Amino acid sequence: MSKKKTDKKKSPYPENGKVRIRHSYYTFAREFPSKIMPLEGKRRKHRKKRILKNILTGFFFIILMLFSYFTVNLMLDISYTDKEKLDSESETTLTDTQENEPTDPQLSFNGENIKALYMSAERLGDREYIGKFIKEIKRKNCNTVLIDFKNSEGKLSYTSLNENAITAHAFLFDNDTIRKALDLFEEKDIRVIARIYCFKDNAVASTVPSLAVKYMNTDVNWVDSSSEKGGNRLNPLSADARKYIISIIKEVTQFKINGVLLEEVSFPSGENAKNASYPGEKKNSSKHKTLLSFMDDVKKALPENCILLMGHSAKDVLEPNSELYAGSVLTCAADGFAVDTLQRPENVIIDKKTDYASVFSLFSTLKNNIGEKKAVFTVDISEYSASFVRKMQRAGYTDFIIYSSEGVY
Repeated sequence: MSKKKTDKKKSPYPENGKVRIRHSYYTFAREFPSKIMPLEGKRRKHRKKRILKNILTGFFFIILMLFSYFTVNLMLDISYTDKEKLDSESETTLTDTQENEPTDPQLSFNGENIKALYMSAERLGDREYIGKFIKEIKRKNCNTVLIDFKNSEGKLSYTSLNENAITAHAFLFDNDTIRKALDLFEEKDIRVIARIYCFKDNAVASTVPSLAVKYMNTDVNWVDSSSEKGGNRLNPLSADARKYIISIIKEVTQFKINGVLLEEVSFPSGENAKNASYPGEKKNSSKHKTLLSFMDDVKKALPENCILLMGHSAKDVLEPNSELYAGSVLTCAADGFAVDTLQRPENVIIDKKTDYASVFSLFSTLKNNIGEKKAVFTVDISEYSASFVRKMQRAGYTDFIIYSSEGVY
């Protein structure tokens, strides 16, 4: 009988110096490696997919965290406006008609819709700042900017051709800088009101003594309580002093402005006022009539489409001031009065717990005293808050000028 052959395979491990023959009893032994390799390949692919999945999951988690971070920051940026709206709705009780009333649209300036934000004239040369300020105007839903063209010291924001102004060297910027700045406001449909301090003018009064208020009929200039800043004032009874101010107003209207706000249309006041004397004053001179006549001349000097406002303190609107005006000037040629409610009468006290009822009562009395003239109320946004401005508008006080002790101006 022939012996059945068995599969023999050399063992890689020698035994006693000889090659050991391994006998295989499994017919699939030769195919075993080829059977296991496809399974091992699948495992590798599965492991790679799992690793890739983990990487993608981690990457997605990072993206989600970044998205959440920027979303929260965005919500914080806009929460101020939303909070104002909620505060306004929760703090104010309105009638059904008022609640359904739409918000005032951004109307073009026509003298009937003055929502102004004050900007310091010293910023007129900073185009970057003006760009940011314009965004602030839009954010506060204002349509007007108030800028000093002649400040309380008598300095002019532009370069004047008036001889008295040239003598005083009272210029902040060249005219080209002013025009470019005003063009930026015009491009965004923002109107400009130029504020001009009239008889409070240390710059010209100190360099042109013939136009100044005098001390007890001497040649010495009278100074008010702010003498550390000069304190000289122009003499309202001086025809030349009045002409100087009107010439400045005419020059200012050559720029792109829509209105003029006159401050300090008055005679000196305070403890030192009794020592003031006015060259040109006659026995029958009337301070009251002089100021009314001055306002008439200013109105005639303005273009027809330029609104004329006169600055007035709340206290002086409530009762005639014989010291400043020798009567009331509420009947003057001004189109309206910008009432300074920042300096309120002593009986109107504001604190954080106040519900502002006393303030609205003051506004109502002021508006009644002004009569048919426009009433523009000054508001300190850092004190009143934006929600209070909304309340003002809903209550019918739609014209205002916003200041801020926190740096808006």
